[in-house]
Amino acid sequence: MTISGSWGDCLYVDETAAGHVWSGSIWVHDSFCTRTGRSGISIVSGSHVTIERDHFDKLGMHVLDIEPDTSAGGGTYVTFRNNTVGSYGLGLDLHGLLLRGRWGPRLKRPRCDDHRQHRDWQSP
Repeated sequence: MTISGSWGDCLYVDETAAGHVWSGSIWVHDSFCTRTGRSGISIVSGSHVTIERDHFDKLGMHVLDIEPDTSAGGGTYVTFRNNTVGSYGLGLDLHGLLLRGRWGPRLKRPRCDDHRQHRDWQSP
């Protein structure tokens, strides 16, 4: 899949309109995301999301943005591995991770293997 020239995100993971059910079991792989106005991948309410072997280039903001809209949102079991990032892009953006010395809504300590750009977030 190739997404290029969007004003927003290449992929936006959110809950369903009815019932506030998180999106789940999402696998984004071997894709190209270029020239976005915002982020490569934004996760607002998603579980078991795997992003691997993708190429991100010329992003307006972040490569991966986990940004719950409410305390009911978040990202659990998110894996980001073996991806490449070209120019632009601010990196990873994790809203709500640390709030007054406690880990924020639906996010637990990230595990990081920096050379492989691998990140895992698990629910408390």
